Amino acid sequence: MRPETAGGLSGPGGSHTSRRLAAFFDAARVPPRSTPAPVPCMRRPVLRTPCASPVLSRTGNGGIFVARSASRALRKGSATRGGLALALTCALAAPFLGPAVPASAETAPAAYDVVVPPSAAPQLLYERVGFAGTTGYERITPGSPASWIAYDGGASRESAVAPQFGIRGPDGTEWLATRENDTTMRLVDAASGASVAVTLPGGGYHPVAATGTPDGWTMLAVIVTGSKAAGYVYTYRLLAVHGTTVVSDTPVTGIPQGLTTGWTQTAESGGRMLVVHDAPDGRRDLILLDPLTGVADTVQGFVPNGRRYQLITTPDAIGWYEEGTLHLMSPADPRTETRTVTLPAELHADSTDSYQIALTGMSVLALSAYGSGWNDGRSAPLYSVPLAGGPATELLPDAGDLRASHDGGATVHGGPDGGSWAAYRVPPGGGAPTELFPLRKLTQVRYGLSLTQGVLGFMEGTPDSTGRLTTARRYQDEGVGAVPQPAGAPHAGVPIQDPPSTCDAQNHCTTGAVVGSLNSGAAYVRPGADGKDVVYADDYAQFGGIRLDSTGGHVVDASENFVVYDSGSNGKQYVLSPAFASVVLTRPIAPAALWGDTLWTASATKGRVDQTDLRSRSTAGPVARASVTTDAPCAIKEVQALATWLYWSCGPNGPAGVYDRAAGKSVAVPAGPALLGDGFVLRHPGGELQVTDSRTGATRTVAQLPAEPELAGGDRRVTWTVDKFRGQIAYVAPDAAIHLIPSGTVPSALSGQDQFDVPTSFEARMMQDWEISLMLSGPVASWKLQFRPAAGGAPVSTTTGGAERSEIATGWSGRDSAGHYLPVGRYAWTLTAPPASGIGPALVRTGTVDVHHGLALPHDYSDDGIGDLLGMTPTGRLDVRPGNGSGTVLPAPLGLQSSRWPTGSRYVAIGDLAGTGSNDLLVRSPAGVLTRYNGTTNFPNIATFGPHITIGAGWNIYNALTSPGDLTGDGRPDLVARDAAGVLWRYDGTATGTLASRVRICAGWQGYNMLIGDPAGGLLARDTAGVLWRYSPDGKGGLLNRVRLGGGWQGYTSLTAPGDLTRDGRPDLLARDPAGVLWRYNGDGKGSYLTPRVRLGAGWQMYTTLL
Repeated sequence: MRPETAGGLSGPGGSHTSRRLAAFFDAARVPPRSTPAPVPCMRRPVLRTPCASPVLSRTGNGGIFVARSASRALRKGSATRGGLALALTCALAAPFLGPAVPASAETAPAAYDVVVPPSAAPQLLYERVGFAGTTGYERITPGSPASWIAYDGGASRESAVAPQFGIRGPDGTEWLATRENDTTMRLVDAASGASVAVTLPGGGYHPVAATGTPDGWTMLAVIVTGSKAAGYVYTYRLLAVHGTTVVSDTPVTGIPQGLTTGWTQTAESGGRMLVVHDAPDGRRDLILLDPLTGVADTVQGFVPNGRRYQLITTPDAIGWYEEGTLHLMSPADPRTETRTVTLPAELHADSTDSYQIALTGMSVLALSAYGSGWNDGRSAPLYSVPLAGGPATELLPDAGDLRASHDGGATVHGGPDGGSWAAYRVPPGGGAPTELFPLRKLTQVRYGLSLTQGVLGFMEGTPDSTGRLTTARRYQDEGVGAVPQPAGAPHAGVPIQDPPSTCDAQNHCTTGAVVGSLNSGAAYVRPGADGKDVVYADDYAQFGGIRLDSTGGHVVDASENFVVYDSGSNGKQYVLSPAFASVVLTRPIAPAALWGDTLWTASATKGRVDQTDLRSRSTAGPVARASVTTDAPCAIKEVQALATWLYWSCGPNGPAGVYDRAAGKSVAVPAGPALLGDGFVLRHPGGELQVTDSRTGATRTVAQLPAEPELAGGDRRVTWTVDKFRGQIAYVAPDAAIHLIPSGTVPSALSGQDQFDVPTSFEARMMQDWEISLMLSGPVASWKLQFRPAAGGAPVSTTTGGAERSEIATGWSGRDSAGHYLPVGRYAWTLTAPPASGIGPALVRTGTVDVHHGLALPHDYSDDGIGDLLGMTPTGRLDVRPGNGSGTVLPAPLGLQSSRWPTGSRYVAIGDLAGTGSNDLLVRSPAGVLTRYNGTTNFPNIATFGPHITIGAGWNIYNALTSPGDLTGDGRPDLVARDAAGVLWRYDGTATGTLASRVRICAGWQGYNMLIGDPAGGLLARDTAGVLWRYSPDGKGGLLNRVRLGGGWQGYTSLTAPGDLTRDGRPDLLARDPAGVLWRYNGDGKGSYLTPRVRLGAGWQMYTTLL
């Protein structure tokens, strides 16, 4: 029964004054926890929280904490300077490397082409024909100077003026005239561009009409006096000009002086100038003005009262049009109608508004008054109707903006269909229109493309009809599945400044923004008020960016936490931390790249790339790591980094390659601007997007995309980009539609970077939960976090989550799935997450964590899940002898000793009766008073226990007291007591930490000389013959029939059950023999104990009581 075992560990002796708690918490134990370390901040894409306030929420089971997660490019949180300062104390993770081995040697993502269409339809630039004269026309383009273009195809020139009139001089020269200012008219020779100025007699002259004369030209002007309240008065003057001199300024006769008109229309026809006005009585009069004499001939009621009309004038005819009929007169006799032209019935011209009319020498041009807009889905043909009668001829299937020209012809916009329009001229003699210039189609502009962790970002410029762009940054969530699934239309991002844009006249736009991850958003440069560069990152832009003593710089690369910026003025390169608005590193400009917290720098040595850990815990700042020597045959001129891939280039003409740090070799790739993806390189040579496999070197075309040579800095990250975390490609087609396609290469296995050090222990009841936050190398379809006892067994807590694009952030409160605190101890955890693509193995992370201050295990007084032994010396000193998890118990240092305990008392280890998470101690004094001393796990007060309360007196009627654990199943420890008659009584623990009235269990217990509470539940009893018996609980507060464990136990002076000493999940038994040697019997997990026994050491007779 008691086979001896050689050896043993340390005994209870030793110099306690020279021992510290840290000395005996060896590698097998949990480190001392005098003050819990601060919980590291979880680096969220959006929600930034100080370390003391992790972003967690409690789930319905009351036990699991799950960090809220959401996309950075899609929503923003707020942060304070104080929060950022506190975050500096966080424990930070090692660089994110991630394996570069393929998930499967044979599996690649299926093909797809997901299109994000333009959010606005194209429209035409509002170019138009201004003044159309005899020899040429004025072309007006928004945002550019007007130009004069000859009909004969001669060279165009900038138009110095916007012509108001065309004047045919005595020598046949066509002059374009306009009012330059209040006292000057400017005349420009339409053929040569030469100009002259004509000074007016005084201010206030407003030109109305002009015509050539045998000696020069004449201008009708109006002088406006009066006010809006009193009414305006119009006085007409006739100015005769010879050369550049006004030779006469004559009042016009025949027009009532001071006439107030509500509407005036002027034109010229047949050498006479026309004024049409609404008289006060409602009639519409026509005044024909002789340009030589100034005599006005008034034709009263030229247009019948109440008619709506269009005035028609040509050098040979005047007239008006309404309701499908054109009425024409000769300028020499405007009172006699010479011809009436009725539009054909098939045109349905039944109202004045139904058609616009222009007159040529041979025909009437008719266009629906509402016309057609370009690409508006309607069709409005331009018709020609012969003056001599006959059917209408369709000149243009679709048209708008019909205008009579000064030479007797017309100009019009239109084309063969609604999508191809130009400006046309119909010559004075009529006939087919001739094209003057095509009208430029304005398509929505999308540029500054980023695709990061499934969030598409881009700058969008929407042009108006003048060509002016209104730009804004847009975002769209593409989901987390294997195929992008856009969640609604692109939407605006956050209320912060967008990256600055540079656009040319043709709307080729660029922006220097670089997106490293959703954590920080787009990084970009803006000039500050002093002209110096300020570097921003979206999520931290509210702090004002990082101001640098530099100008003309640009962002080279960005990652989750850092930005690399090259100066354009001082030759320096800056590595920046947007979260802390600080400069991490300053050095000369060199080829550099970021991946996670690692900075990769190409050195001057052939093929060598240096590695710097930017997130080092060293107080000296960034720390250099081992350099990597690639097989590049040059001093590398460009480097990019992704997981274990390093892209290198010797320059624009190559060579170039991708070095696999895991394989230790490069695969050659074509030269030229490129972007590194997961297992591939993307390039845009000519009009093709090409993917080169980084493992095989095979190149294939994945899309047709016209080249844009206008983009001097190249078009990567402008019109095409890659998602480094997913292997997807995005590009902008010429119609502004964005296409999302797969790379077609095998993705690397899914990996995760710890955002902070995963805790190896935590205080369950102190609201200091265990947390994990992984930055993912790709999206996951779901995730599951399970905890189980480290010694083995079924899961005690399971938390699941859905798909995640970039991060898994969750936690555990030390409770089971029902919300109950779990026993203190070590637990193994497993986090599993299958890739959303369905390709490759699941991400699996494992570890262990020690739960403290949870549900106290029996006899665990140091809160580490390992059983401890209490020893009382004859002098009243109480020692806590902690178990070390390897089967032995350690000495009690000063912190685990306390003195002045009453030596004549009886002590009972009862478990957590007070409900504080620590095991308590019951003490019965010689007078029979029972007192509860609250346990504490706070070093150095463990052995002194905490506050105490008196439970009651009269307890000296019992000759045995022990705690069998929880007999009633209510989660609280109970007490059993045996009286002198051998009756066993049960006292139930209460919610208030006291004991309920006693309940009789049974009699006949006087035959036992030792009763020991069994941590597994129930009682161990040794009879006088030395036989050890076990009584298991019946689940109803009583005990089952005893089970014999074995004989020979009478040789021990003390038996105690201290819980699990060996971390195998089974409670053990300690026995002290008369010589003071302490032995351990390992529990078998079935209520019995195994042999051979294990000797722990001698000297234990120093204790009068062992608990």
